[in-house]
Amino acid sequence: MRIVVFSGMTHTGGLAVATLREADPEGKLIIVEPTVEKSAAAKKQFPWAEVLKKNVDEFIEYLKETAQLIDVFVACSDSDAVNYRFCKTALDVGVPMVIPVLNNPLNRELFQRSGVSIIVNPYASIKPKLLEALKADGEISLYESLNSQIVLHAYKPTSRVKLESPEGEVCFLAVKADGSTVSKVREVDKNEVLYVLGVKDAVRRCLESVRAARGKRVSG
Repeated sequence: MRIVVFSGMTHTGGLAVATLREADPEGKLIIVEPTVEKSAAAKKQFPWAEVLKKNVDEFIEYLKETAQLIDVFVACSDSDAVNYRFCKTALDVGVPMVIPVLNNPLNRELFQRSGVSIIVNPYASIKPKLLEALKADGEISLYESLNSQIVLHAYKPTSRVKLESPEGEVCFLAVKADGSTVSKVREVDKNEVLYVLGVKDAVRRCLESVRAARGKRVSG
């Protein structure tokens, strides 16, 4: 693939560049920086990539002129307003895949309205990680696939609950109080964590049944 990244030498930009290299080591990666200093730093940090020096307006023109050669564009500047201009231009000129990296998660809806289908929120792990570590009971959303079809949830019960799952629709894994794991889970108890992986609607129905069963006594 031919991938273009407007990095701005931000922390997220550097991580994005390294990840794109891992995703497609044989592809052509072009890094665009807005200043001489940042382009020099990028050349030193990423010697295997092509580095261009272009300010915002110059890069807009670059996108328009080379859109037919670009497979993926990733916007990682330190300004969501600038990233929005880049992404809107890339979409308008027909770049197949346009991906902004958010600086402010509250701006997600703005990018969604522009027609961007993939949005990277580098802060997305804060909430699930803290909840998984600190929330005493209840449901925790941990992961959702790009197409939103597959999800992973954790559930911490307040009492023993019997589990019922449609065959083949979801997968269970329980972490016991002693740290051991069990894959064939029939019930889950207080101080244990149930992980549920599967199709989004099936996981939702499964957890609804778990919540409905909460508090009911389980024999044994």
